[in-house]
Amino acid sequence: MKSKLLDKNSDKIWRKIIPLALGILLAAHNGNTFAQNEKNFRPVSINSDHIYGSEFAPVSIILYSDFDCPYCRNLRTSLKRLVNESDGKVNWVFRHFPLDGNIPDTQIQAEATECAAKISGNDGFWALANALFITPRRTKPSTQTIISRAAKMAQLNEAVLNKCIKMGKLVNNVSEDKLEAKALGFSGTPGLVFIHNKSGKKEIKQGALSLTQLRQQTQALYKL
Repeated sequence: MKSKLLDKNSDKIWRKIIPLALGILLAAHNGNTFAQNEKNFRPVSINSDHIYGSEFAPVSIILYSDFDCPYCRNLRTSLKRLVNESDGKVNWVFRHFPLDGNIPDTQIQAEATECAAKISGNDGFWALANALFITPRRTKPSTQTIISRAAKMAQLNEAVLNKCIKMGKLVNNVSEDKLEAKALGFSGTPGLVFIHNKSGKKEIKQGALSLTQLRQQTQALYKL
């Protein structure tokens, strides 16, 4: 009887230890992958990046995102709140990572935001990006329908936007972001890089962090 109880207790312990150990190994693997591929990281640029918040914030959070990613959709509200409450200490940089399983839909949506940036600047980009995230998808509307609804919400000229998308001149903007995300070791979205812009110190995280976790990461960096 005692032996059976010990076996049951051992099973319970191992069930707790194994997932924890796997999580630690995965985190270590991600950290090592990023360290090995850090040379592939592109510094934040006020000329080419889409920045929410102060361009001169000491800390940046780079989000590699897919517009069909529900975790990214939820994370964006926390990122906006964090930046808005940071007194200029943190900004949010958006980079594209349309996942292979969602292409061509999210690739085209990403290209649409690049067109919005070209047409209406940084404000145009963020207006369309936000609209794309909140556009309902439960009925599985077509990509064109999603972009059309989002463009109206963002108060963009839909005809001009569609013309830009069809020209395909901004495809490389999206492709470069995606290649960078893969080179850094990200396998899915959201992918996050926290960087202290002056020192260059970086931290990588995969997954949807809570607002508390985002604050902890950024506070550790802007104290440098």
